[in-house]
This record gives sequence, structure tokens and C-alpha cells, in this order.
Amino acid sequence: MIQTSDPLCFGDIGAWWNHDFRGGLDNIRLWNVERTQSQIATTAMTVFTTTQAQAASGLIGSWSFDGGTVTDAKGQNNGVLNRGATIATDNTVYSNADCNADGVLDAYQVAIGQLPDADNNGIPDGVAIVTQPTDQNVGVDTPVAFVVEVGTDPACTTPVTYQWQRRNPLVADPASPNAWIDLADGNGFFGTHAPNLTLLRPIPGLATGYRCKIGGGCGCEPSQGGFVYTNTVNFSVACPADFNADGGIDFGDVEAFFERWENGC
Repeated sequence: MIQTSDPLCFGDIGAWWNHDFRGGLDNIRLWNVERTQSQIATTAMTVFTTTQAQAASGLIGSWSFDGGTVTDAKGQNNGVLNRGATIATDNTVYSNADCNADGVLDAYQVAIGQLPDADNNGIPDGVAIVTQPTDQNVGVDTPVAFVVEVGTDPACTTPVTYQWQRRNPLVADPASPNAWIDLADGNGFFGTHAPNLTLLRPIPGLATGYRCKIGGGCGCEPSQGGFVYTNTVNFSVACPADFNADGGIDFGDVEAFFERWENGC
């Protein structure tokens, strides 16, 4: 920065009208002292109140843009919005998160590249999916096992959690809130809150998908956005039995019976 009598601008080079910054800026502060990386990390995601700003030694100005204004918390240099700039609503759900409990806010570590954020949503990716379930074609009386394997940072202090879900065949849109059904142990399911899910007796004729929602670990979400999927699991359509010993599968016999019933027999 150079000394000049021109107004101080953020996101603009005053002499170059076509060099506006295309992006977002937030929580801008100016200091007249050199600060260490540790000091910066400690307050990087903190919104200074007027009291905090007044007490901060070396702080010249602090603009959080909260309340829809460009007010300086230091009380000296309130600003104005120019050239189409607007104040957007904050998304602060994870702004104070420290999922790996290392004493430094995750949002700061994401910003400087110390924590991965593959989907670019500001939430660190704390769990890496090592092994993902695969499609299967099985007989109706054959148990099905799904396995998901994750890798976590050795310094993780929060446990990994698992919730297996089954696709609801009655809902066409997989993005609908009720498109996936949480599973619980029992009724043929075992390990619904573990990395290994077993279906002891699949439902005949049911072709559906299963997925596992993973949380916890070193970060706030897995790198795949919170879910790992099987795609479609196809079970035998016919029950492999011939109780009347006519040489045909009973499922076909029953189907033929109902066709004749509907025709008046």
C-alpha cells in the first residue's frame, strides 16, 4: 500500500475502472503492526464487536458488513458501497468449527490450504473413502454384505459415524427428502450404524440402492459430500421353489393362477 489522498477502496483499483474484483470479501481488517500466523489464525473468523475493536492494539479499521452496513467497528472510517457492490447474507454454520480439535478454526485452515475441501463449500473434508460398496446380483436367500472403509487423520479426536439407508422405491426423485429410508438393526438388517451392513434375508423382487451417510472423523464431512453409495442391488425376482413339483417355479404358478382368477376361473 502507498500513501495517497485518494479514498481507500477494497475490490477496486481506483485508476482502473475496468479492474473491479469479481468475488466476495468479508471481515476486512487493517492493522499497523505485523501479526504472526498464530495471531491471525486465532481471530481470523472472529467478528470484532465495537468493544473488541476499540481494545485491539494496532487495529486501524474493521469492517464485518454485518447488519447490512459498511460500518467500521473501530468507529473511525465508515464506508460506502460503490459500483454495484452488495452485501450478501452470511453462511456461518461452520465458521466457528474446529472439528480436528487442533485449536485452529477449520475455515481458516481451509482458506490457507491446510485442510482439504474437495467440493469447495468451506467445510473441511475429514474422512477419505477408501473402499466403497459395489453392485451385486444375488439370490433371494443369499445374505448380502456391504462394506465401506474410511481413512482418517491420525490426530482425529471425533469418532466416525455411520447411517445406512435404503432407496425408497415409491419416490421417483432421489433428491426428495423421503427418497431414502434410514435403516435400523432388525428385520433382516444388521450393522446399520457400522461400516459393515448385512442383509440377512433380502426381499424377493426388490431392486434398490443402498447408501451410507458418514459423519464425524477429523473434519465435518467426508470428501464425497457425506454419502457413499451402492448403485443398484438386484435380488432374484422368483422364489426358487417348486412345492407342487410340477417342474415350474412357484412364483410363475402363482402369477398364472391370478391371471386365470381375473379371467373368471
